[in-house]
Amino acid sequence: MKLFKVNYYLKIFLLGLFITTSFTSCQDEELVMNPSEVITPQTTSENTSETNAILTRGGSGFLITHENCGGHTIERHVNKSDSYLRWRLNNSSISAASTFYELNQAGQVIYNAINSNSSRVNNWLNGSGGYRLVLNYSHHRNIGKVLRRGNSSPYNSRRLRVVLERRNCSGYGYRILTAYPN
Repeated sequence: MKLFKVNYYLKIFLLGLFITTSFTSCQDEELVMNPSEVITPQTTSENTSETNAILTRGGSGFLITHENCGGHTIERHVNKSDSYLRWRLNNSSISAASTFYELNQAGQVIYNAINSNSSRVNNWLNGSGGYRLVLNYSHHRNIGKVLRRGNSSPYNSRRLRVVLERRNCSGYGYRILTAYPN
């Protein structure tokens, strides 16, 4: 009788897992956190407690991790309409409002910006510099659009700015406070 119960519950569990996996694969790609997109920080061979800023992979999961730590890149700067950009300019004192075209691309180019500045990031994490670190990066193609105050329409941009803030929430020793095309 006990073997029957174990078999029965195992089959129910596997069926539930199969159904969950099937439904998840039907969702929007950018809303599904692909396990290959989840980034784990690499550690140095000399001291495994020191986090190395060189990341293993970028994407939406990477950006979502930082958003969950209080960043606002996705909330304010990913897949936003021209009317939203105009609204931001009308309701704040910023000189420009901008948006990345889509979530996965935003995560990847932000990852590239951090990775290409890994020595600066590591030096900053090891104590040189202030509470925040600003990184500027140029991508090889357009990544988003920018609406400057006084302009009637946005222009495409391949440049971005990433603002890192010391905080250990994400496991990297920092969080992405914001990142945006500029």
